[in-house]
Amino acid sequence: MADLPRAGASTNISAQTITAAAETIVVTSPAIAAPFGSMFVAVFGFLQMSTGAGVTGVTARIRRGAAVTGLAVGGANSVAAAASTAIATDLLVLDTLTAPDAAQYSLTIQQGGAPGNGTVNQATILILLF
Repeated sequence: MADLPRAGASTNISAQTITAAAETIVVTSPAIAAPFGSMFVAVFGFLQMSTGAGVTGVTARIRRGAAVTGLAVGGANSVAAAASTAIATDLLVLDTLTAPDAAQYSLTIQQGGAPGNGTVNQATILILLF
């Protein structure tokens, strides 16, 4: 029998304040054990937010691990957004694990411009190991 892919997901539906222009983690996946030394990981992220006053855009990123200092995976998703408006954005990145380890990823958001505080209303992350 073939090995089945492994998956993990997390959702945050509590309002979360995004302070000015600080990059902030909005949701983190559970750590999923990788049974093989080399595996691909597909990471899907989605969020809905209300931007702060003075915002000109937002940037979403996927980072390895549970810290904002984790390695950014794939490209950032920059979206033009007006101040004090509701937006939704999503992104998909692919990563390669090169050693058997746990895979864990975080979705971050950062406001651009001269922003006031924003609010993330919903965020979801899904990881698939194959």
